[in-house]
Amino acid sequence: MTSDSNYLYDDKGVWTVDAQGHPTLITNITTYHLEGAITLPNTNTWGPLAGNIITGDEYFFDDLGKQNPLIYAINTNGLVTSFQKEISPEDFDIIPAGQDLYCCAGTNILKVSASLFTNYVGGLLITQAGEFYGPGTLFIVNWDTNINDLVIRGITPPSGTDFEHVTFAPIQLPVLP
Repeated sequence: MTSDSNYLYDDKGVWTVDAQGHPTLITNITTYHLEGAITLPNTNTWGPLAGNIITGDEYFFDDLGKQNPLIYAINTNGLVTSFQKEISPEDFDIIPAGQDLYCCAGTNILKVSASLFTNYVGGLLITQAGEFYGPGTLFIVNWDTNINDLVIRGITPPSGTDFEHVTFAPIQLPVLP
């Protein structure tokens, strides 16, 4: 259990919003906290997760009180599948071609060159904030049809930096300390 009253173990809604701004509840997930969300492309490369919404709980505790962060996949019928992958998810991004990644790290903005992601375009980037579970780390995630599971590659060494938010951008921003 968590001692932080901001993270209550109760229902968290996952919604879609149409072009006119009308929300529709897809499902509730009973958990402490949901962080970030993205819809995976509806292509064969994502196997059974194609078209699913991906979100996660960076602060989940299991029945024994051990921190056990989870990643959730939600299909169009609202069916939820959870994955325990030793990642405390903060952000989820589909990796675009030719765009740098900008990371908020404390009072700094860090820039990660697009060249680091060249071989991973179309994959899922999951950012681990580093505030609750392990160091701030970037993970590349793909679906492997041979093992019928997610394959995860850490692409940054543990640096001790906490990432609060990240985004890819097709622009060149000055990086300020």
